[in-house]
Amino acid sequence: MAAPLVLINAVGLTPGLLQHAPRLNALAQSGWMRPLKEVVPAVTCTAQATFLTGKTPEGHGIVGNGWLWRDTGEVRFWQQSNRLLQAEPIYQTAKRERAAQGKSFLARAEVIKPGRTLTVARADVFGVAESGDRELVATMLATIICLQK
Repeated sequence: MAAPLVLINAVGLTPGLLQHAPRLNALAQSGWMRPLKEVVPAVTCTAQATFLTGKTPEGHGIVGNGWLWRDTGEVRFWQQSNRLLQAEPIYQTAKRERAAQGKSFLARAEVIKPGRTLTVARADVFGVAESGDRELVATMLATIICLQK
């Protein structure tokens, strides 16, 4: 079985902010961090599509957070569909490359360290075959940060 791939996508978490997330900082210091090149336009949907596909905006086609709906003349934000991607997302590549051979998926999550400001959670995702056999296909480590006004 291939080793599961773990991606931690913490929007806005720069190397300078890692000091506020000690466990993520420890992972980074031990060689588990890779820099990402910025994309233009520097907006959320474009950056997320780049992260999701490994392609530049020219390759995936997502060039903004909003889209002009010609029938109404409106610009609508945050209503993008994955069907707009013009490149294959990594989860489809993984499925195609046999990262998971399951009829369904089962996810189990737990809070590792609850906190008032920072909560750490982990989850495992299993591919479940028709026979009921399970194969680990993904592991997630997430930080949830509560910001006070």
